[in-house]
Amino acid sequence: MQQVVIGQETNLYAGVRGIAAVKILNRVDRTDAYLDKLLEIEIKNSELNSKDKALLFEIVHGVIRWLGRIDWVLNGFYKGQFSKCIPNVKNQ
Repeated sequence: MQQVVIGQETNLYAGVRGIAAVKILNRVDRTDAYLDKLLEIEIKNSELNSKDKALLFEIVHGVIRWLGRIDWVLNGFYKGQFSKCIPNVKNQ
């Protein structure tokens, strides 16, 4: 797994964590697309190694599995109506 360092900070949203996982979660949130189909397409069309593919699978399925709890926690910190929050804010 590769981390991108910008200045003094480590960018945790680079690679599998940010680009692929957030893209898939946003599409699932905005559309009626099937998660497994989106994952299959992303994995097939990417140049990820086997460990990164497994990580992507676990991140996305873990977020979906715990979505109710995650949204409940985020709702406590969000100012305004959390249900109207744009997907990119929720998924990052």
